[in-house]
Amino acid sequence: MDCFFAAVEALDNPEYRGKPLIVGGRRDTPRAVVST
Repeated sequence: MDCFFAAVEALDNPEYRGKPLIVGGRRDTPRAVVST
């Protein structure tokens, strides 16, 4: 599942492709997603 979120970000932002990537959550919720 983690790879999915990183892949979506890389599709939306091509400059992220081939780089380590962290996808975080919002401050108003205790949940967050971290992907590499």
